[in-house]
Amino acid sequence: MAKQQRILNQSLEPSDRSANQTNKSSPDKNIVTALLVIIVLFFLFPLGRYLTRHNRFFGQQNYIPYSASSAPTQAISNQTNSPNIISVKENDNLPIQTTGFIIYFKLIPVKGGRPRETTLDGDIWKADPTGANPQKIYAHHLVANEHPQWDISPDNTTLVTRDDSGNLVSVNISTSKSMSLGLFGQAPQYSPDGKKILYFGHGPSYSSSNGLYVINSDGSNNKRVYPPPSSTTNEPDEYYTPQVWSPDSQRVVFEASQNGFSVIKIANVDTGAVETILDETILKSFNFNYNYLHTPLWGSSTTNQIAFVMERAESVPTLDTKLGLYDVSSKKVIAADYILPHWSRGSSYSPDGKKIALPPLNPSLNDEKSYDLALINEQGKTLNVFNMGSGIGGTCGWSADGRYLLIAGGSLLMIFNPAKQSYRTIVEGVFGTETNCWSK
Repeated sequence: MAKQQRILNQSLEPSDRSANQTNKSSPDKNIVTALLVIIVLFFLFPLGRYLTRHNRFFGQQNYIPYSASSAPTQAISNQTNSPNIISVKENDNLPIQTTGFIIYFKLIPVKGGRPRETTLDGDIWKADPTGANPQKIYAHHLVANEHPQWDISPDNTTLVTRDDSGNLVSVNISTSKSMSLGLFGQAPQYSPDGKKILYFGHGPSYSSSNGLYVINSDGSNNKRVYPPPSSTTNEPDEYYTPQVWSPDSQRVVFEASQNGFSVIKIANVDTGAVETILDETILKSFNFNYNYLHTPLWGSSTTNQIAFVMERAESVPTLDTKLGLYDVSSKKVIAADYILPHWSRGSSYSPDGKKIALPPLNPSLNDEKSYDLALINEQGKTLNVFNMGSGIGGTCGWSADGRYLLIAGGSLLMIFNPAKQSYRTIVEGVFGTETNCWSK
């Protein structure tokens, strides 16, 4: 029988033998192929959503959700061509002539590791604006999957942060002495008058409900400003919203979920009154078609303006992202002329409220491997776009005099002078968190 089988195989043409062998193994191959396809799709789909949302491989493009020919003039009247991109150079001898100090999160080097190799643990440090006279003020140690978070009091004497267990902690910047406030929370922020601290969290225990809370600066009088309602609507966004104080220390602005979409609300910390100031319906009255609104920033008392991001929440994210500007007094909305392929929590108003710095996270029009920093005025006009060079991207904050920007990108901390069109690296081995900041 074996001999007959060998004769049969020899009599088959090569193509017939191949087909015969393929047919025998095809069921197993089909199963393996199907599993591979499922695995690839499982990883590629969320990756594609992320890349599209953050525009990692696309240049800046003027996508709008409506037809430009039929859209009302008000909606696109301030859409202008971006100014020429200014190439920025690194200058190790750049003069830094400003007062105060900087606070940053420095990662701990790996023992016996390669140069600049660090762990994910680190501490909060203080230094002069040039990086000189560094001083460790708090052993923070990075909580897994979480950015270090802190804020400096308006008188520059105290820092509020959280420890490894999620407890809010007050730290004396001069002596490094810390005191637990006995509350579980994150994203703490001093009010402009320094009397209160806003945070998102649970309050005195993890058994308490999530919400926005306000306490006195010494940790007393814990009060929930925005209590979460049912499990389906109006809960503040824990991860993306920088809950921000108004300049008069009486209100806070934040992002919330409403009917499945993100809206922006204002809450009065004394009365508890809550107002939805921006949602899809309100924006449509200004001829803007967006339903995902997030990342509000409140400017100075002079401008009394709230900047926010508006985009479409689609099953497949679009590349249409605009910076909206809301006038608190008139309640009118305009759109800035700078197209946002990506938005960072590190964006910030200048101290006088007349400029907004958008951090270098946007791929350049000329080279998608490089990154740009944009300055926009309170009317939404792009003032300058600076190409910071390949690989530099991060968060930024203003010096108290409004002359310099502190940029954290990768593992570097840099001081950028827009007037000189150059920057200087002052610290290496930092964590690029949005809370690296100047004294006030």
